[in-house]
Order: sequence, then structure tokens, then C-alpha cells
Amino acid sequence: MGNAIPVKIADEFFKKKGDLVEKIQLLISKYAPMAYLLEVDEQFCAELFKFHPNYIEHIGSGLKRIQVRLDEYGNKCFHIHCTDGSDDVISWKKCVRNAK
Repeated sequence: MGNAIPVKIADEFFKKKGDLVEKIQLLISKYAPMAYLLEVDEQFCAELFKFHPNYIEHIGSGLKRIQVRLDEYGNKCFHIHCTDGSDDVISWKKCVRNAK
């Protein structure tokens, strides 16, 4: 069994990454596909996304909005809209993997 890795996202502290995963799953489950995140959830996700290994490429000019969409398998995912008009899917699982 592995050691618990504590993580801090914004002002929230998680004793282990599994607790962070539970928070994200609860967060995304409360939104219908095509819904935009409320400001408090958007702020949390914006901080989470900073741990993505390709954060700069995804966010580019800056984050404008975050939307919940369905991926090709019917799973909910985060879709980011940037200030330059571009948009992209960002993997929250990669963010969790790299979170410290």
C-alpha cells in the first residue's frame, strides 16, 4: 500500500489525492452536460488546472470559462474556454497525478 500524498489546491487541503479525486467527482457530478461552472467551482478548478503538465498550452491567453461536457465515451469532463476564443478539453486526472 502506498503512502498518502497530501495536496493543497487553492485554500483547501487534502490529506491524500484520493480525497481530492472525491471532491472533483462530486463537483463535476452536480453539473449537467453543457453547463458552465459556478464561480466558486471555477476558481477551484482554475487552481487545480495549474498542475496539468501542459497547462500553458491549454490555457494560453488566459482562462475565461469552464464548462462540463461529455467526452467520446459519455463521461463528464472539463472543457475550458480561453480569452482568445480558443477552447479545449483538460484532463483533471492529469492534474491530480501532478498535484503537490
